[in-house]
Amino acid sequence: MMLALGVPAILASVAFAAHVSTLMRAESDLQNALDFRAAAVEIA
Repeated sequence: MMLALGVPAILASVAFAAHVSTLMRAESDLQNALDFRAAAVEIA
C-alpha cells in the first residue's frame, strides 16, 4: 500500500524538478541572449 502511494509521489517530484530545471535553463539562456544583445548594441 505504501509503495503504491510512494512511487507516484516520487515520480511526480522528479518530473517537477525536471520541469523547474528546464524553466531555469530557458531563463538563463534568455538572459545570456539579452546580455549579448546589449553588449553588441554598445559596441555598434
